Amino acid sequence: GATELPSLAQLPGAAETGAASALVQTLLRDLVHEVDFPASPRVLVVMNNLGGTSPLEMTILNKAACSQLEAAGIQVAGVVHGTLITCLDMHGVSLTLLPLDAADASLKLLVAPAEAGSAWPGVVVPPAREARQVQCVRGPLAPLALPLQPNASAKGPGTPGLLHIAVAAACDALIDEATVTALDAMDRDCGDADCGATHGRAGLAVSRALDRMPVRPAHEALRFLARVLENSCRGPIGGAYVLGLDAAAEHLAQREAMDTSPSSPSTQPGPADWADA
Repeated sequence: GATELPSLAQLPGAAETGAASALVQTLLRDLVHEVDFPASPRVLVVMNNLGGTSPLEMTILNKAACSQLEAAGIQVAGVVHGTLITCLDMHGVSLTLLPLDAADASLKLLVAPAEAGSAWPGVVVPPAREARQVQCVRGPLAPLALPLQPNASAKGPGTPGLLHIAVAAACDALIDEATVTALDAMDRDCGDADCGATHGRAGLAVSRALDRMPVRPAHEALRFLARVLENSCRGPIGGAYVLGLDAAAEHLAQREAMDTSPSSPSTQPGPADWADA
């Protein structure tokens, strides 16, 4: 006779965790111990959206699952990524491992074309390991020739003249027609083909405002750049840059506030502080 399954919300494994890698590690730890893998295991990964998980979060979780499985010696032959079984709009995922036999009979059935209008998301087959290389569009960039000493407008430590030079060089690279064309071509494959134009406009706006950028304190320079980009670089790209610059500015502001003497050289952020920011 038919077997009644428990409610999805009552299935074991429901838990709240922190980082995506920790969540996937918890799920895989229980799954891997339950599967009797052959000598050279190959699996199909099914990452199911329970209803309220964003596409970005699903992609991060998928990447973590594939990376951890391969680190454990288990080859990922394919990934099913989508909304298959939901629990209303639950913010979470379920993870399933389907062991594959040597003939890949199950995989051949799963990758077969589905009926038009089907909710089946299909199977994504990862490229061969030797094909997983990021292609450089323009080749390696030549090193930026910066002066060993700050320019005449720089006063004291911190070399604000070098900051202007570095920002100006970045703007020139973004405005360059070859850069705009290359970024637009890349974005055409996965977006709306305007990544280069967006960065070009942002670079032009920053370049025009560069003479008004404060030279110190350092965090004010970053906040100035964030405000320029906030008004000139639209969409999620601009938002990401603004959030990043504001966070870096906050880090430098805390570093500069550690010393009570504003004239002390130690109040100026060094290379390690810039790297942390």
